[in-house]
Amino acid sequence: QRQMCIRDRPKTNPWVRTALLDGIDRLIPRADDGSKRMAYLAAEPKALLTYAASGATDAPRAAQLATFLRWRGSAVDTAASLAKLTPEQRALYDKGRGSFAVCAACHQEEGQGMKGLAPALAGSQWVNGSPQAVVRIVLNGKVDQLAMPGLGTALDDETIASILTYVRRSWGNEASPIDARTVKSIRGVVSHRDEPWSDEELQPLR
Repeated sequence: QRQMCIRDRPKTNPWVRTALLDGIDRLIPRADDGSKRMAYLAAEPKALLTYAASGATDAPRAAQLATFLRWRGSAVDTAASLAKLTPEQRALYDKGRGSFAVCAACHQEEGQGMKGLAPALAGSQWVNGSPQAVVRIVLNGKVDQLAMPGLGTALDDETIASILTYVRRSWGNEASPIDARTVKSIRGVVSHRDEPWSDEELQPLR
């Protein structure tokens, strides 16, 4: 029997494509207001991008979903993101880019994380969520399968604010900047705490 040619192969049923796109949609994290955040992938989703560039009826939806996906080496319009910052926020961002070295050893230069050691910061629900949660994580640390030590005693309020502002505006993240006053306020609330935070404790603050 001759091998089936590509043109002879049956076309994928529309409901299968819809189900696949629905699955990708569910992968993308949401903010409290329902808006989509960035999701970080281990590799480029070539099949999705090829489909998004096709003439299929639902290709526009695939293209729209792809805008919320990031992977190592993916193109990010950093200039557009930074253009939305005030001069004061940009100064914090620039300071944070240098201070991020303390985090990069584990979370990596592009925020992609390191398997078995540190989660990705690109597309992270905590990075892109409320300052109330992410500042607590930096101050006191976080425990899950992996444990992140708290940096509250090592870093002052402005340095923490600058690092978080950099992280929240890099690699496709588009969360709001964080100022030193916010860090100082949260530090005062959790100053009695010595142990790291758990997911269950942080979820209501996300």
